[in-house]
Amino acid sequence: EVKVKFSDGTEIKAESWVGDSVTDVAIIKLKADKPLATVDFGDSDTMQVGDWVLALGNPFDIGTTVTAGIISATDRKGLDINGREHFLQTDAAINPGNSGGALVNMNGEVIGINTAISSRSGGYDGIGFAIPSNQARKIVDKLRKDGTVHRSYIGVTLDDLKPQLKKALGVASGVAVMDVLPDAPAAKAGIQPGDVIVKFAGEPVKNRPSMQEFVEQLEPGKSYTAEVLRDGKMINVEITLEQRTSDSYSRKEGTKSPTPEKQKEISKLGFKAQTLTPETATQLNLGELKGVVIVSVNPGSVSGQAGLREGDVVTKVGNTRVENLEAFQKAVEEAKLEDGILLQVRRGGSTRLVLLQNE
Repeated sequence: EVKVKFSDGTEIKAESWVGDSVTDVAIIKLKADKPLATVDFGDSDTMQVGDWVLALGNPFDIGTTVTAGIISATDRKGLDINGREHFLQTDAAINPGNSGGALVNMNGEVIGINTAISSRSGGYDGIGFAIPSNQARKIVDKLRKDGTVHRSYIGVTLDDLKPQLKKALGVASGVAVMDVLPDAPAAKAGIQPGDVIVKFAGEPVKNRPSMQEFVEQLEPGKSYTAEVLRDGKMINVEITLEQRTSDSYSRKEGTKSPTPEKQKEISKLGFKAQTLTPETATQLNLGELKGVVIVSVNPGSVSGQAGLREGDVVTKVGNTRVENLEAFQKAVEEAKLEDGILLQVRRGGSTRLVLLQNE
């Protein structure tokens, strides 16, 4: 269940909620006995480096806290925090528990939603990130209207090309295809792992995030040309886009949550996990994905420091696929934190590699 606690101590249980797992934005519906105070959204596009901001939140569950800082960057990318990598960066103190709190300008307007920190200690290191308010409002409007966010997709896992690799391949830009989903548009068109996509729909491909966002905005059902480098030769591949499976999640009060008794404390890594059952996979809109889902994370643990969080799904430990909790525990027991444990993690619509290692 979801409860909203107000500054006067009042708690209201949410009637229902819907969210977008890709951007980590959700809206909830409340029924209150009296009008509730609201905040105004500001224009995040007007924020400049050096502008003062305040970060609101409940760090470490100690109570409402306000910290001050400045905007350090306005379009921070390449963080792999979630599927969309455009963030406001601030040096206002943001700690575990601040996620979902408001980042406001000096007019008291919300210009961002606190979402993550970059830290080696698991706490405040002077680098925090917020989803820009303009991006959040677009997602909220779509969730209100349709209950979901529609996106086109081609069904590939991509990786950016390092400068040395670009030089060796003789391309100015592009992205490498790491994996192709079965029966996805790319697979149907003949895209293969190892291909390098240089252009799509006539536009040069700069990097992985920009291509992903560009494709999502194109019309499903239409065909577009991908200029692909394969085995040293340039070829053109026609790909017909399809509408991506919903990245939204929703629930009404009273629906069943994952069974608590199936959870297990993975003390070595600092989180609780359980087998990703078909029921839980459906709740998280993950289709037939198999693995273990993280139920809670100790912020000070090696996993908390690496940025793992509730709802992440671990599908591999090293090169070993883990389809249930037993297989996951066995793989973790055989690995050494001193050498580093590499996890393949699914979060929303993106897959990432996370290295857990004792320093």
